[in-house]
Amino acid sequence: MTDDNTTTDIDADDATDTESRLRRRTLMGLGLASPAFGGLGLAALQSRLAGASDGTAADPFRLSGSTTATDATARQARTRVTDPVDGQTEVAEDYGVVSASTSLLRSLGADVGRQLRIRRTDDEYAVYTVVEAHEGSEPLVRMNGTAKSRLALAEGDWVGEPDCRLGCPRPEETPAIADETFDAEAESVVPAADLTAEEAREADELVEDATEGGTEFLVLAPHGGDVEPRTAEQAEHVRDRVDDATTWLTKGFRAGGGAFVRWHVPSFAIHPASYPALADVAGRRYERAVSFHGICSDCIQVGGAAPKSVRARVRDAINAALPESASPAILADGAYRAEGEHVLVNQLTAGDEGGVWVGQPVADRERYWRAIADAVVDAVRGEN
Repeated sequence: MTDDNTTTDIDADDATDTESRLRRRTLMGLGLASPAFGGLGLAALQSRLAGASDGTAADPFRLSGSTTATDATARQARTRVTDPVDGQTEVAEDYGVVSASTSLLRSLGADVGRQLRIRRTDDEYAVYTVVEAHEGSEPLVRMNGTAKSRLALAEGDWVGEPDCRLGCPRPEETPAIADETFDAEAESVVPAADLTAEEAREADELVEDATEGGTEFLVLAPHGGDVEPRTAEQAEHVRDRVDDATTWLTKGFRAGGGAFVRWHVPSFAIHPASYPALADVAGRRYERAVSFHGICSDCIQVGGAAPKSVRARVRDAINAALPESASPAILADGAYRAEGEHVLVNQLTAGDEGGVWVGQPVADRERYWRAIADAVVDAVRGEN
């Protein structure tokens, strides 16, 4: 199987690729790593990238501290959910992010960049990233109407393909809650504790799973379960194959659909302090790393901050392992490039190399998830 990206002159290209990768780490601190923007407005995105080019823009997804010193203690606090105010452009446009009052953040032991689970009722809850802190003594969360609608999934259907970057799901009809202010509970840790994956499926919950091995090889699947199906199975398969691999994955569920809407956090925004098992994994750096993802694309995209020669080897291994009927694997560019320093797989690799980010269309994940995983791990570890 072939594609438009060839392996010709890879060695000659590596020096230029390394230089441009380091330069673009500044330009692309946001990462663009997730299978979906989560509704991020293009104007806000372009503004942030333009500001970051001179190093002056504050990146709301930059970790507030080192990932080796994260506080993953679970805390809860009552709060009020209301609308954004003038000037909160990003919060007004993005259904995955919120602004939180400083008093709420203090009570939760959290900061900008963290994820919060917001719970409206026993059955209605979702995960959001805090991108702004606003002054105030009242515990308050500000989010837009679509973000509020994520706390009322039982009240209507959502349309749009979850894995599409620019076609994120939206309510088919706007529920009444979109215009309301209401009480809720904020929680500083995302995963449910002390549940198996099967119990999480029955409870419409999300759990994380980590295996602490060595520092030679790390495997990630941040969006497993029904969020991006088969990615967790890929990480588990690699864990079974590779002695001493370190792994971290999540499995999120919601009966009747909506797991993506409820649980998805872009991989450039995931904060280890919000995921206790990840906090443990993030205490070290790894020589090589790979992260499995779902995407809405007609190709398997091989991205990440790893050198071009490594990414090309992964691409070629996938194409060699799959039948002609499968989607071709290509070197990712643009939206799926995933080379930013805040992309989780790049954060956790040692030095400046970064990891390999593999985005897969849903049909290929369903049919060839095991073959893709085998090809990727062999290529990353230099075994083919």
